[in-house]
Amino acid sequence: MAQENTSDKSVSEISNVIDFGKIFRNYLHHWWWFVISLILCCGLAFIYVKKKNPVYLVKGLMMVNQEEDGGVNKSGSITAMLGGIIGGGGSSSNPENEMMKMTSQTNLSDVVNTLHLQYNYWSVDGILRKKIWLYPNTPVAINIPQSILDTISVATKFHIRREKGDKEFTIRVDQDGNKLYEKTFTRFPYTAKTPYGSFTLTLTDSYNPQEALDLYALAASTPSAVEGLRERLAVTYLSKKADAIQIDLEDVCIKRGEDVINTIMRLYNDRRARDRYDHNKATLDFLNDRLLSLYNEIDEQDTKVEQFKRENRIVDAEASYIFTRMGSIDEQYAQAKTRLATYDLFLDMLTNPRTRNEQIPFTAADLSMSESYGRFMTNYNDLINQRIELEMTAKPGARSLDVLNQRIDALRETIINSLRREQTNQKLALAQLEKEQRQRDSRIGGMPAMEHRLLSFERDRVVKNQIYAYLLQKREETQISLSQQEPVGKIIDPAYPESKPVAPKKML
Repeated sequence: MAQENTSDKSVSEISNVIDFGKIFRNYLHHWWWFVISLILCCGLAFIYVKKKNPVYLVKGLMMVNQEEDGGVNKSGSITAMLGGIIGGGGSSSNPENEMMKMTSQTNLSDVVNTLHLQYNYWSVDGILRKKIWLYPNTPVAINIPQSILDTISVATKFHIRREKGDKEFTIRVDQDGNKLYEKTFTRFPYTAKTPYGSFTLTLTDSYNPQEALDLYALAASTPSAVEGLRERLAVTYLSKKADAIQIDLEDVCIKRGEDVINTIMRLYNDRRARDRYDHNKATLDFLNDRLLSLYNEIDEQDTKVEQFKRENRIVDAEASYIFTRMGSIDEQYAQAKTRLATYDLFLDMLTNPRTRNEQIPFTAADLSMSESYGRFMTNYNDLINQRIELEMTAKPGARSLDVLNQRIDALRETIINSLRREQTNQKLALAQLEKEQRQRDSRIGGMPAMEHRLLSFERDRVVKNQIYAYLLQKREETQISLSQQEPVGKIIDPAYPESKPVAPKKML
């Protein structure tokens, strides 16, 4: 029995051995198939490389964090706090947010419409010749109404021909592989009416009547052109420590690639400039309104002081003596009144229709408020940023945008309620200071009553003058920002191509 098992095992081992020599000899009998396959594959590769246009990588570099508002002074004083709030101090832009703006549907659609990238023009000189791209110097331009162009479901191909010396032009229009239209005509501009809409052909300055014309064109819808552009576009920032964004685009036409990248950067700067102008204009209008009302209050207060002095025959030397008797309680009272006025200003900014949708340009530390209030403000600014980004990509009336607006409104209401509670607390603190002032006044009851009244007038005037001075300063800064013409994003490298194409890989 043992001998029989050993024999079976040997047979099994022999059957598991692969005879590579036998396999090779079997293949060798059919060597001609391998030769034919090699020749065929090399021939197809040669034809592909011969006809395929080289693809070049075009690059551009932009510094996005060129802040237009100058930053906020974080000295911790009431002066710095007022300056930062009213001026809407600039904060650093997040490079990732700026990348989303550059590649948003709105921005890329503007690029496509600006450069008419819905149309591609080329000619072919021979069977195994590469396409000759005619951007931007096409001899014949095709114009399709925007309403039709935005709704084309499939790409439409045009073929326009004219033999040398001939006066007649022939046009053929194919859509989805089927002939849609074919006519002969002699004059430009030429308008053709098809079941899918009308289009117009016009001659450009690049047309040469002495040469033959053999032109191909492909028209796609704007969304399709944007999708095709997005597939070839890459926007990245170089490092987390830098604010430089690099834009890469692969294109068979170097000139078109350069124009696309330069247009992306230009339209981005234009949109940021418009946003900066709108923000500064709203801030300037708000400051002008506040300054006008505050000026009237100061003028009224000055009139009261002057009238009081005249009625009580107080000379300047005597008034100066009275003003120097302000103690620490009076200083605290003035600071508390200023802080309360600042809270009123903040509340007005949050409830004013022109500024209520702006970011909150101050921190809880500036207001001497709790960290939880600061988190509310941080979350609110993040939601505002999300809405700005969503408005550039979402359609009007989108559900996601409505939900985000509801969250912003709810959080704004929470911040306003917290601010009003702080106002109440500040008023209680003022009441306590006034109580201490009365106690102090009772101890110096020998002072004439007119001194107390004049002291109250002067206190109010000092507070209003202090706020008015800083509002004036911020108005000047806002007017300077409004007049700035520099682009927000600094273009470090305009679009340029790499010297070698990235495709096709000839050796591969």
